[in-house]
Amino acid sequence: MPLLPRLRHDLDFMPSPIEEQPGLLIRDSFQYSDAVLVIPPALVPALACFDGQQTETDLRAALVKLTGTFEVSGLLDNIRTVLGNSGFLEDETFDRMRDERQREFAESPVRNPAHAGTGYPDDRQELAGVMAGYLANAEAPPLTRVPVGIAAPHVSPQGGWECYRA
Repeated sequence: MPLLPRLRHDLDFMPSPIEEQPGLLIRDSFQYSDAVLVIPPALVPALACFDGQQTETDLRAALVKLTGTFEVSGLLDNIRTVLGNSGFLEDETFDRMRDERQREFAESPVRNPAHAGTGYPDDRQELAGVMAGYLANAEAPPLTRVPVGIAAPHVSPQGGWECYRA
Protein backbone atom coordinates (compact mmCIF):
# COMPACT_ATOMS: atom_id res chain seq x y z
CA MET A 1 0.00 0.00 0.00
CA PRO A 2 1.40 3.47 -0.89
CA LEU A 3 2.59 5.79 1.83
CA LEU A 4 0.55 8.81 2.83
CA PRO A 5 2.20 12.10 1.91
CA ARG A 6 3.92 14.16 4.60
CA LEU A 7 2.40 17.26 6.14
CA ARG A 8 4.45 20.22 4.99
CA HIS A 9 7.13 21.10 7.53
CA ASP A 10 6.76 24.85 6.90
CA LEU A 11 3.15 25.22 8.05
CA ASP A 12 2.13 27.16 11.15
CA PHE A 13 0.47 25.09 13.90
CA MET A 14 -1.12 26.74 16.91
CA PRO A 15 -4.08 26.35 19.25
CA SER A 16 -7.24 27.66 17.66
CA PRO A 17 -8.06 31.16 18.91
CA ILE A 18 -11.70 30.60 17.94
CA GLU A 19 -13.62 29.78 21.11
CA GLU A 20 -16.42 28.05 19.17
CA GLN A 21 -13.87 25.95 17.23
CA PRO A 22 -11.28 24.53 19.60
CA GLY A 23 -8.49 22.45 18.16
CA LEU A 24 -5.30 22.84 16.20
CA LEU A 25 -5.21 25.73 13.73
CA ILE A 26 -3.09 25.13 10.63
CA ARG A 27 -2.15 27.83 8.14
CA ASP A 28 0.42 28.41 5.43
CA SER A 29 2.76 31.23 6.44
CA PHE A 30 4.24 31.23 2.93
CA GLN A 31 0.76 31.88 1.53
CA TYR A 32 0.95 29.28 -1.20
CA SER A 33 -2.48 28.43 0.16
CA ASP A 34 -4.93 30.82 1.75
CA ALA A 35 -6.68 27.98 3.59
CA VAL A 36 -6.86 27.97 7.37
CA LEU A 37 -7.94 24.71 8.98
CA VAL A 38 -8.97 23.92 12.52
CA ILE A 39 -8.54 20.24 13.34
CA PRO A 40 -10.83 19.14 16.19
CA PRO A 41 -8.90 18.07 19.30
CA ALA A 42 -10.00 14.44 19.02
CA LEU A 43 -8.53 14.15 15.49
CA VAL A 44 -5.20 15.93 16.06
CA PRO A 45 -3.34 12.66 16.85
CA ALA A 46 -4.32 11.35 13.39
CA LEU A 47 -2.12 14.00 11.80
CA ALA A 48 0.90 11.97 12.93
CA CYS A 49 0.03 9.49 10.18
CA PHE A 50 0.98 12.12 7.59
CA ASP A 51 4.70 11.64 8.16
CA GLY A 52 5.59 10.04 4.82
CA GLN A 53 6.15 6.70 6.55
CA GLN A 54 2.62 5.48 7.23
CA THR A 55 -0.10 4.15 4.97
CA GLU A 56 -3.83 4.66 4.66
CA THR A 57 -4.23 1.48 6.71
CA ASP A 58 -2.29 3.11 9.54
CA LEU A 59 -4.51 6.19 9.31
CA ARG A 60 -7.63 4.02 9.32
CA ALA A 61 -6.41 2.21 12.46
CA ALA A 62 -5.66 5.53 14.17
CA LEU A 63 -9.11 6.88 13.31
CA VAL A 64 -10.82 3.71 14.59
CA LYS A 65 -8.93 4.06 17.85
CA LEU A 66 -9.70 7.81 18.13
CA THR A 67 -13.40 7.57 17.24
CA GLY A 68 -14.26 4.18 18.72
CA THR A 69 -16.05 3.12 15.53
CA PHE A 70 -15.10 1.06 12.48
CA GLU A 71 -17.02 3.37 10.13
CA VAL A 72 -14.19 5.79 9.42
CA SER A 73 -13.98 5.67 5.62
CA GLY A 74 -15.78 8.99 5.16
CA LEU A 75 -13.69 10.67 7.84
CA LEU A 76 -10.49 9.25 6.38
CA ASP A 77 -11.37 10.50 2.89
CA ASN A 78 -12.35 13.90 4.28
CA ILE A 79 -9.09 14.38 6.17
CA ARG A 80 -6.98 13.41 3.15
CA THR A 81 -9.04 15.55 0.79
CA VAL A 82 -9.10 18.66 2.98
CA LEU A 83 -5.39 18.53 3.80
CA GLY A 84 -4.51 17.82 0.17
CA ASN A 85 -6.80 20.42 -1.40
CA SER A 86 -5.54 23.00 1.09
CA GLY A 87 -1.99 22.46 -0.13
CA PHE A 88 -0.87 21.23 3.28
CA LEU A 89 0.59 17.91 2.09
CA GLU A 90 3.84 17.35 0.21
CA ASP A 91 2.13 16.14 -2.94
CA GLU A 92 1.36 17.11 -6.54
CA THR A 93 -1.40 19.51 -5.48
CA PHE A 94 1.01 21.50 -3.34
CA ASP A 95 3.67 21.38 -6.07
CA ARG A 96 1.19 22.94 -8.51
CA MET A 97 0.06 25.58 -5.99
CA ARG A 98 3.64 26.54 -5.12
CA ASP A 99 4.73 26.70 -8.75
CA GLU A 100 1.69 28.82 -9.68
CA ARG A 101 2.21 31.28 -6.80
CA GLN A 102 5.91 31.59 -7.57
CA ARG A 103 5.15 32.17 -11.27
CA GLU A 104 2.53 34.81 -10.39
CA PHE A 105 5.00 36.55 -8.08
CA ALA A 106 7.80 36.51 -10.65
CA GLU A 107 5.52 37.89 -13.38
CA SER A 108 3.89 40.57 -11.24
CA PRO A 109 5.13 44.10 -11.96
CA VAL A 110 4.00 45.21 -8.48
CA ARG A 111 4.90 43.91 -5.04
CA ASN A 112 1.93 44.73 -2.84
CA PRO A 113 2.73 45.60 0.78
CA ALA A 114 2.19 42.48 2.82
CA HIS A 115 1.90 44.10 6.25
CA ALA A 116 0.15 47.39 5.50
CA GLY A 117 -2.29 48.08 8.28
CA THR A 118 -0.63 45.65 10.67
CA GLY A 119 3.15 46.24 10.77
CA TYR A 120 2.82 49.83 9.61
CA PRO A 121 0.00 52.23 8.64
CA ASP A 122 -1.85 51.37 5.42
CA ASP A 123 -2.73 55.01 4.76
CA ARG A 124 -0.06 56.50 2.49
CA GLN A 125 0.02 59.93 4.17
CA GLU A 126 0.04 58.47 7.67
CA LEU A 127 2.89 56.15 6.69
CA ALA A 128 4.81 59.05 5.13
CA GLY A 129 4.48 60.97 8.41
CA VAL A 130 5.65 58.01 10.48
CA MET A 131 8.63 57.38 8.20
CA ALA A 132 9.51 61.11 8.13
CA GLY A 133 9.61 61.00 11.94
CA TYR A 134 11.93 58.01 11.87
CA LEU A 135 14.21 59.68 9.34
CA ALA A 136 14.21 63.12 10.99
CA ASN A 137 17.73 64.42 11.60
CA ALA A 138 19.25 61.61 9.57
CA GLU A 139 22.28 62.52 7.53
CA ALA A 140 22.30 60.94 4.12
CA PRO A 141 25.74 59.88 2.97
CA PRO A 142 26.82 61.42 -0.32
CA LEU A 143 26.07 59.23 -3.33
CA THR A 144 29.18 58.35 -5.27
CA ARG A 145 27.26 56.37 -7.87
CA VAL A 146 23.68 55.59 -8.87
CA PRO A 147 22.00 53.13 -6.50
CA VAL A 148 21.11 49.77 -8.06
CA GLY A 149 19.03 48.33 -5.26
CA ILE A 150 17.69 48.76 -1.79
CA ALA A 151 18.21 46.72 1.33
CA ALA A 152 14.84 46.28 3.00
CA PRO A 153 15.41 44.66 6.36
CA HIS A 154 12.70 42.36 7.56
CA VAL A 155 11.95 44.27 10.68
CA SER A 156 8.96 46.27 11.80
CA PRO A 157 9.37 50.04 11.54
CA GLN A 158 8.53 50.44 15.23
CA GLY A 159 11.25 48.01 16.27
CA GLY A 160 13.85 48.75 13.63
CA TRP A 161 13.55 52.36 12.54
CA GLU A 162 17.19 53.01 13.39
CA CYS A 163 18.15 50.32 10.89
CA TYR A 164 15.93 51.90 8.24
CA ARG A 165 17.38 55.33 8.96
CA ALA A 166 20.93 53.99 8.64
